[in-house]
Amino acid sequence: MRNVLVTGAKGFIGQNLVLALRRDPCIDVIGVDLDTPEVELSRGLAVCDIVFHLAGINRPLKEEECEDGNVG
Repeated sequence: MRNVLVTGAKGFIGQNLVLALRRDPCIDVIGVDLDTPEVELSRGLAVCDIVFHLAGINRPLKEEECEDGNVG
């Protein structure tokens, strides 16, 4: 069994990746997003074998939001 953590799991790409990964019975998916409690993220990171980091801001209202949300 592989534990896979997906950040941005509720986003467009994240949602579709989670659906695809869940088709494989050998993969346990841990989806996290902005509303995921930090303790759940920490637990997921402690047990995961693979991380797909898809979280980010793709349509910022201000240019600095993009840098803060994606770089910071």
